[in-house]
Amino acid sequence: MKYKLIALDIDGTIRNTENPVSIRTIKIIKDLVELGVHIVIATGRTFKSAKNILDGIYGIKYIVPFQGAQVVDLKNGSIKWHSPLNPIMLNSALNELDDYSGFQIMVNCNGHVFVSDLTDEMVSYGNRNNLDIKYIDNLRDLALENPDRIVVLGDACKIQKLESHLQSKFKNYLYITRSLPYFCEILHPNSGKDKGLAWLCEKLKIKKSETIAFGNGYNDLQMIKWVEMGVAVKNSVPEIINVANKLAPSIENDGVASVLEEFMELGYFK
Repeated sequence: MKYKLIALDIDGTIRNTENPVSIRTIKIIKDLVELGVHIVIATGRTFKSAKNILDGIYGIKYIVPFQGAQVVDLKNGSIKWHSPLNPIMLNSALNELDDYSGFQIMVNCNGHVFVSDLTDEMVSYGNRNNLDIKYIDNLRDLALENPDRIVVLGDACKIQKLESHLQSKFKNYLYITRSLPYFCEILHPNSGKDKGLAWLCEKLKIKKSETIAFGNGYNDLQMIKWVEMGVAVKNSVPEIINVANKLAPSIENDGVASVLEEFMELGYFK
């Protein structure tokens, strides 16, 4: 089997705060692109945040940001595919969240982050991620603006319980996932990294059997299950390790680059 597309998660997979994207990883990406392989970034980050991290990495054409709510052309920022929350979905989710206290809620919409409570933590979050945080009196006013997602921030234990409740409440009506332990994200049911990749593969005329994906978190689960070769980075959540086809070394040991170099030597890309 020859693989034609590789999807890479960012945080916890090819970088973290202590280990930015390594020279070794950047080199293998360049080598693969020159072989004609498509390298796609599939991340929970916003497009702007992901773009900043990828600056200087050669050959990446597409980003699947917002947990797969969009597929975006990296070069010009044009949205090629979008699965936003519709007004009923946004209002239903916000109505359900009204019954909970102790959480902070933000909505990604039109390249901005909207909050109805502009706390110091929200300002700090925006500064850390180079995001534009905007105050709005009522998040429901965004219902007609094609919002990408709702993000709920809070204590990790409470977020886990909230995620479980929302998944039970909305079932297949909304896509509910956790990226970080303290982030619960609410999206259109047609969102998800696997959905964005499926659309992109169809556009590029690439079969699912010709795809590889690397991930580490709960939000990577559907993507790892969807591709032909799902690779979990060491220290991934157990749910990812249980469904992955292969376990890569840690970020500190250039796990992604190590596996891609191995696959290249085995002739999987040419």
